[in-house]
Amino acid sequence: KTPLSLTDTSARNARAKDKPYKLSDRDGLYLLVQPSGSRLWRFKYRLDPRSDGGKKEHLYAIGSYPAVTLAEARAECARARKLVARGVHPTRHRKAEAARRNAEATNTVEAVAREWIAKKRSTWSGYYAGQVERFLQRDVFPRVGALPIREVSAAQLLAIVRAVEERGA
Repeated sequence: KTPLSLTDTSARNARAKDKPYKLSDRDGLYLLVQPSGSRLWRFKYRLDPRSDGGKKEHLYAIGSYPAVTLAEARAECARARKLVARGVHPTRHRKAEAARRNAEATNTVEAVAREWIAKKRSTWSGYYAGQVERFLQRDVFPRVGALPIREVSAAQLLAIVRAVEERGA
């Protein structure tokens, strides 16, 4: 195992200089100390030589110290190294994951239901559209409206149906 060259104390005591400088840890992880005094965790890597010629060096920004501790930076670096081993750019992967989470967050039960109503409204009578909207607003949205649609369980839907049955609606 590679000896650790960076300690929390050395990261904490790193002071700004006229030019940026690096405090190396291991496995491509380092702390970049800026003239402004900010201390930024970076992971330096190269992808498989077959994918980019192995010549281009890439950087993955992990976060700033002390918000991200040395242990957290090492853990994130290890995750990023696993991605690199599979030929995946960690930065691109992080952006794709953020886009996926954002898409899931916008695909809530309420958002999908409102989109469905908007598409169907022209084919429904005004009375029926009102019934559908009232049912969703009274019984569905308060219970599962804010959940991503793929997280709604059959048990949650069954509970909604039972509540409506008990009310006699």
